Amino acid sequence: MFKLKGYLKPFLLLIIITISFVFLQAQMDLALPSYLSDIVNIGIQNEGIFESVPKIIKSEDMDNILFLVDDKEKSIILDSYDYIGDSKEMYNKYINDYSILN
Repeated sequence: MFKLKGYLKPFLLLIIITISFVFLQAQMDLALPSYLSDIVNIGIQNEGIFESVPKIIKSEDMDNILFLVDDKEKSIILDSYDYIGDSKEMYNKYINDYSILN
């Protein structure tokens, strides 16, 4: 074993690089099906829409939604969303994520 170590010593860096590339190739091979699945599911089937439920809704649209539901469903919908209104605290919370608020 010690004699083998002497022969491998000049090539140690190349051996480490080779093992790293093999590990990187295995990781890429494992990640590829996930990427292709996202292309098909999100890009083709959902027409590029990642999530079907919006995170932010304009007040006019919320009024139209609440007009069509009963009181029980209204409370569920209103609990699911934050109302910004004139609140500077809520506005500052969402201004970085949603540029449309400007």
